[in-house]
Amino acid sequence: GGGSDGESGGSSDLLYDLYSVVNHMGGLSGGHYTACCLSTPCSPGGIEDAASVGYPQDSRSPPWLYFDDEFVEELPPARVVSEAAYVLFYKRRRVTGANLVNTTV
Repeated sequence: GGGSDGESGGSSDLLYDLYSVVNHMGGLSGGHYTACCLSTPCSPGGIEDAASVGYPQDSRSPPWLYFDDEFVEELPPARVVSEAAYVLFYKRRRVTGANLVNTTV
């Protein structure tokens, strides 16, 4: 059946790509926040394309970056979501033959 946006296909034609996680360590009265974000390509002018989740099959997946105040390091994908995950951000995309990438973890 048709979706509300006028495109054919149902919800099984959609994937949700994780692109950022906010972590909280501590309690209700205080704590510390960190973040993990999927690095995105920049245009020649240096502008990030936040909508570029879901990369072509022939490109290397961009690295995940871990931010803790002024400290930044690359993070293995298996360590992005932890018990400290507080808010997770996803980008929805419709599955097509052109944008289907390996979806196994």
